[in-house]
Amino acid sequence: VWYQSARIDGVFGPNGVRVDARSERLYFSVTFDGAALGYIYSLPLVNHPNDGDLKLFHTYPAGAGPDGVAFGKSGELYVCLAGYSQISVLRAEGAEEARFSGPAQRPGNPAGPLPWTNPANIAFDDELKRLLVTNHASLTGLPDPSPLFAIFDVYVNDKAGKLFGPGENE
Repeated sequence: VWYQSARIDGVFGPNGVRVDARSERLYFSVTFDGAALGYIYSLPLVNHPNDGDLKLFHTYPAGAGPDGVAFGKSGELYVCLAGYSQISVLRAEGAEEARFSGPAQRPGNPAGPLPWTNPANIAFDDELKRLLVTNHASLTGLPDPSPLFAIFDVYVNDKAGKLFGPGENE
């Protein structure tokens, strides 16, 4: 175990995870705590961090449900808000800058848009400066949510941040 603490317990525990561009800190979401609040935390990349190393980066209100995360080349952290069916954009100091929401247009059926439903994970498509987002849809309560399972794209005018140490993916 690299790190464990009651501070990151919750319905799902630690969830989406990314290392910052300088390879100094690990950022991760805690989707819901006991009060249904959601958090983005960070830890330094050291051997066995302790509770004093855990830093709160951003708090989301009850029901937002932060899930998957990804850093843009801009340094902004993109966060799937599964509970709100939105994408949140956090600046380098942790303040929220923007939110994206659906529905998504269907190429074969523009009159019948697909609702954003519990986005769970994201990845960058650098060529088109967009995010590709999974439409998880499992928390809808519908007897058959499968028509909502999809991957949609969101133009964000950003590219993926580094995923490895300096020089490893340049």
